[in-house]
Amino acid sequence: MLISYPYGIVARLRDELCPGSYVVISHVTSEGRDDQTLSRITDTYDQATSPLVMRSHHDIARFFDGFELIHPGVVFLSQWRPSSESYPEGGTRWAYAGVGKKTGVTE
Repeated sequence: MLISYPYGIVARLRDELCPGSYVVISHVTSEGRDDQTLSRITDTYDQATSPLVMRSHHDIARFFDGFELIHPGVVFLSQWRPSSESYPEGGTRWAYAGVGKKTGVTE
């Protein structure tokens, strides 16, 4: 039950948003990481006051259920602005990001 909790929060937000509103979500992932690196990271977060929750691409994309995904969809954060100074080409692959638009007719 706990795993679905964040999805319910985003769905509630979506339901309250006006059509034409946008939501931006970025989320850390463990995909493509070796076990040793992940172990060092999770060990560090085990000492933090907030837990570290990494999700797969599929699980992050679920947050956009009910939204129209804006191009390029749910991609690595660095792929949103692949040629910018902040994210040089081939940049970080630690987080996925996406932008969704609530569609529908305003009343």
